[in-house]
Amino acid sequence: KHIKFRQHHNAFYDKNDILDLLTHAALTNTCLETASKTLKASIRRNKPSADSVLRYLAKFDQEEIITMFQRTFGYTFKIAKKLGVFRRPLDIAIDFHDMHYYGDENDNYVVEGKPDRGTTHYFRFITLAIVMKGRRFTIRALPVHKIDFSFKDRLLEKLLSYATSIFKIRNVYLDRGFFDNKV
Repeated sequence: KHIKFRQHHNAFYDKNDILDLLTHAALTNTCLETASKTLKASIRRNKPSADSVLRYLAKFDQEEIITMFQRTFGYTFKIAKKLGVFRRPLDIAIDFHDMHYYGDENDNYVVEGKPDRGTTHYFRFITLAIVMKGRRFTIRALPVHKIDFSFKDRLLEKLLSYATSIFKIRNVYLDRGFFDNKV
């Protein structure tokens, strides 16, 4: 209910078809194209193509996507809290993630990195995840601008203040990328 696609009344695919494809791609850690082919083969029913889903996603600006993610997380977190999942202090992990990018290097939130898979450009995100028994439950993801990356301490502080506002923290796990006097 927190994710609203801009669709006309006569759209061929409904919201659930799009969300099924996005969820399948996320859970199997595959691209939308592969996820679409897999779902179409296994369900034997029309599912949207990767291009269709990307067209729907392109209609959102960055703030709308972040807002929908936060609302969805808030709803999921509320249910988990009712079930008693987060009664004790929690371990959290904060890390940077890069996604390969093959478009214009001057686009927003595109950073440079080591050459890999034919590119040196990436979308970079910083994530805050609850770590429980070898599993990660991502509760916050923020895009990182070229300028923001030099201010890791501010990004870290932002995520930690968010986490402490909703639950108690036992341990914070960071990798060596955060080894810095300010951090």
